[in-house]
Amino acid sequence: MIKNIIYFSLLFAGSAFAQVATTIGQDENSGRAQLYDLLKTVPSPRAAAMGNSFVAMKNDPNTLFSNPAALSSQIPRDSTAPGTDLSLSVGALGIGMTQGSVVFSAPAPEALGEKSWVAAGILYNSYGTFQGADNLGQLTNQFTAGDFVLSLAYSGVVPNNKVFHYGVAIKFISSSLVSGQYGSSGLAVDLGVYYQNDPLLLTVGLSATNIGKELSYYDGTKEALPFNLQFGVSKKLERLPLTIHLDFHNLSRDREGRNLFYAFNDFSIGGEFIIAKIMRLRFGYENQERRDLTVPEGLGLGGFSFGLGVVTKKLQLDYSLSIMGPVRADIHRFGGSYLF
Repeated sequence: MIKNIIYFSLLFAGSAFAQVATTIGQDENSGRAQLYDLLKTVPSPRAAAMGNSFVAMKNDPNTLFSNPAALSSQIPRDSTAPGTDLSLSVGALGIGMTQGSVVFSAPAPEALGEKSWVAAGILYNSYGTFQGADNLGQLTNQFTAGDFVLSLAYSGVVPNNKVFHYGVAIKFISSSLVSGQYGSSGLAVDLGVYYQNDPLLLTVGLSATNIGKELSYYDGTKEALPFNLQFGVSKKLERLPLTIHLDFHNLSRDREGRNLFYAFNDFSIGGEFIIAKIMRLRFGYENQERRDLTVPEGLGLGGFSFGLGVVTKKLQLDYSLSIMGPVRADIHRFGGSYLF
């Protein structure tokens, strides 16, 4: 019965995806800033350090936000830790704004399928505290603003195959202004598939995220959710302790009269070196981010990112630096996960 419910959810979400896909390209704001930009943000320091190249990432609970199908690629780190993972992260975005996430993932009950996983996560933005004022400029009470996403996911492995994974996540989105006096909410579904070839040290992922609609609106104005069709490939090199990740984002966005290759401009590249038994060195590049950061003062290393990770049997600590160019403040993120 439970499996039938899951399969029905996938079928329903797939039909919703088909409806959304037919309208992609008709929205003149496709690919630009819009409501619920939180859904486009990087979920963890490890993902940020690698340019958000996480669609084909293996064995990381934060794939909940990029490709739910990859959740079932998680494995225990030792015999005393069956796989339940709690991951936390926080980032400073500048001028008093912060961003963070909490993810809990665990092997699912056997009734849901062999090697299946479930996960729950929260992604949030806090825009800080602001000083209020009336129409005459007289100071009033201070207020806050922020967004959050609550996501619940399931991921399984295709029976009698073990190399193909599938996943679905259901998300509730909320955005509020003036300490909650004004708000908007939405409901969305993420779908994903994932292929894992251990002999080739290769993984491939495809996900369609933010398939849904608003439930309530700011000032009665409807806005589309930032639908994102993503494809990623990950390859661990045989003779080097390095894994390379290549992702393409927003593949269905409006080309705005440009040629077909414009759809591939939004790509990211990431890498992770194993430089010691417990130490990881990471780097990344986001092409669209670098294009968006273009200012008269120049670009510098805008769009590039770097990071470090310390990985033990049960504990992982991560740091990342995302360079935002000569004008905007760089973003520092800290996080970690613990395997129970």
